[in-house]
Amino acid sequence: MKKNIGLLIVVLVLFGLVLGGCVKPASEAPEGDTTSENQADVVVRVMATQTALAKAAEDDVVEPTEAVATEVPTEVVTEEPSADTTEVVDPEVTEEPTEEPVVEPTEVADVPGTHTVHYGEHPYCLARRFNVDADELLGANGMVRGDQLTPGDVLSIPQGGAAFNGDRVLASHPASFTVLYNDTFYSIACYFGDVTPENIAAANSMTVDESLTSGTVIQIP
Repeated sequence: MKKNIGLLIVVLVLFGLVLGGCVKPASEAPEGDTTSENQADVVVRVMATQTALAKAAEDDVVEPTEAVATEVPTEVVTEEPSADTTEVVDPEVTEEPTEEPVVEPTEVADVPGTHTVHYGEHPYCLARRFNVDADELLGANGMVRGDQLTPGDVLSIPQGGAAFNGDRVLASHPASFTVLYNDTFYSIACYFGDVTPENIAAANSMTVDESLTSGTVIQIP
C-alpha cells in the first residue's frame, strides 16, 4: 500500500512538471525544436518510470502459494498371527495295573461219604480237596494232627460241616506241570490243593489210575 502511494506522488510530480513546461507566455517564442524534444523526453521518461514502477509493484506482489498437503503414506502393519503358546498336552494315559487273575477254588460238586487213601495223600490234602474242616475230618476218623495216612486207608468225609479254614489253592492253575519221579494224579492233585485227580486225568485224556512217566508235561485245569 505504501508503494502505491509513493507511485502516485511521483506521477503527480512528473505530471506537474510536464504542465509547467507546456504552459509559457504567448509572447515567448519557442526556441527552436529544443522545447519539443525536452517535452517528448520528459513524457518518455515519465512513461518509462510508470512502467518500471508498475513492474516493481507486480514483482512485490507475492501471490499466496497453495499449500500442497503431502500425504504421508500410512504404514500398513500386518498383524502376524499370534503363535499359540499354549502347549497342548495330550492327556496322560495312565496304564491301569494288570491284575493277576484270581484263581477261584474248584467247586466241589459231590463230597463222597468215604475216600480210599492213595500214595501221596494226607488229611489236609483231602480237607482242601473236599472243602471240609481239617479238624472235623481228623475227628471223624479218630485222628489228631500229625497222624499219617497209609495208602488203602478208608476215611469218612464229614457232610454238611464247616468249610476248610484257609486257602484251598496251593499253586496257581491252569498251568503246565512236568511229572517227577513217583508222581501220580493223586499226589499232583495234593500239590495244587483244590483240583481233583479225576479232573487232571481227564484234561490229559487219561484215566486217574494210569501211570505217569517222569518228564512228561501234563496240563492242570
